[in-house]
Amino acid sequence: MNYVKTRGFHVSILAKNQAGIKDLYKLVSTSHTKTLLGVPKVFKDDLATYHQKGNLLLGSGCVNGEIFDLARTSTLDQLAKSMAFYDYIEVQPKSVYKNLLQNDTLDATELERTLKVIIETAQKIGKLVVATSDAHYLDPEMKIIREVYINSKGLGGTNHPLYDFKHRVTDYPDQHLRTTVEMLKDFEWLGDNELIKEIVLTNPRKIANEVDLDISPVRSGTYDPKIENVDELLRKKCYEISHRLYGNPLPKIVEERLELELNSIIKHGFAVIY
Repeated sequence: MNYVKTRGFHVSILAKNQAGIKDLYKLVSTSHTKTLLGVPKVFKDDLATYHQKGNLLLGSGCVNGEIFDLARTSTLDQLAKSMAFYDYIEVQPKSVYKNLLQNDTLDATELERTLKVIIETAQKIGKLVVATSDAHYLDPEMKIIREVYINSKGLGGTNHPLYDFKHRVTDYPDQHLRTTVEMLKDFEWLGDNELIKEIVLTNPRKIANEVDLDISPVRSGTYDPKIENVDELLRKKCYEISHRLYGNPLPKIVEERLELELNSIIKHGFAVIY
């Protein structure tokens, strides 16, 4: 299979606990080493393997996700089968998709139909539907920074995925971190207050409750290796080398300096590093 030319999809990955952080880091490491194909990639089989351990939550992602694509181009049966892979299904405010309306990928009516198909299909198979911001920056006024980034050349002269060569897109997606009030307003077009509250309030809380509160991306402390009897092992090794270099017994000046260094290292717990 030609993996390099295979189209990839975006997926949201949340760590449920500290073990999930480690699993996520392993996936990142693999994507930058073993499956670096032009850009870092995570193979679906690898993702599924780590997902089965129960420490990660998978969301269906944004407009570049598999689910949005299938909702537009495939059958409802295939859409439902693909949704089974995820823990929750994401939909975003319509303004997140506005570039698609400008480059003739779809029109406003088709966009609403697609989002409704995603929501209805997910509900039929019992998947949580979560409204997400697809946030790429914090505040609305920071959008201009992202526009500069989109229109700038990347490494190797590459273009940003959102860059429109035909210059049809004049207003890029609004991807700031929305407040709850903003999200409720952005989904008023659904015309169902209970459904809006479910996807904006209830279901996001359910996902949040799956995540431990004490997760830390970088733990405090050195987390040095543990080696049994390491202090004596270091002392023995240093004396072996010193005897080979300076003889046995050691000259007084050499032994005094060696003890000074060893005592300082061992006293402060650095023996395992040396």
